[in-house]
Amino acid sequence: MTADSSCFNHCLQVPAWCPACGEQALRPDSDKSLQCQSCGFLYYHNVAATSSAFIETPDGFLMVYRAHDPHCGMLDLPGGFIEKHETAETALHRELREELGLVCEPEPQYLCSFNNRYHYAGIDYDTIDLYFLIRLENRPAINSNEELAGHVWLKPDQIPVEQIGFESVKNACAFYKNLKPGIT
Repeated sequence: MTADSSCFNHCLQVPAWCPACGEQALRPDSDKSLQCQSCGFLYYHNVAATSSAFIETPDGFLMVYRAHDPHCGMLDLPGGFIEKHETAETALHRELREELGLVCEPEPQYLCSFNNRYHYAGIDYDTIDLYFLIRLENRPAINSNEELAGHVWLKPDQIPVEQIGFESVKNACAFYKNLKPGIT
């Protein structure tokens, strides 16, 4: 079984070994599962979730430059994957602290969500990306970690769509821009 077989035109490119019996007998059962031909175990590769924020001040919102692949050097919104036992809001606060050294007091306000594909190490992961709004009165000090190559503050009408790596971020930026008519 190889990742380039016609039966792997979806996110189920791995594993080949059954986690229940250890046999190399996993075969596609549907577009979201593999079934072991030896013991019948069903393996589901579910969608991963992310949580990101539009951090907004009166004079713009924050976008970050990615320091690593996928989409190294491209624009993104601060945030990341939701870990086991986290809410979307808890994950967002953790990611902002880790990536930016930022502790935000106001609770994030949910804006929208979009599907995405996250290609990493030869595997496509389907994701659902949740977007929130955090309004601050002033620009905070940003102390970014090694995941980021920099940041920029933008007005909604200055969004350089061609510099954004992920389709879901492009869609979220369009959604955000439509919320902000007349702000330039």
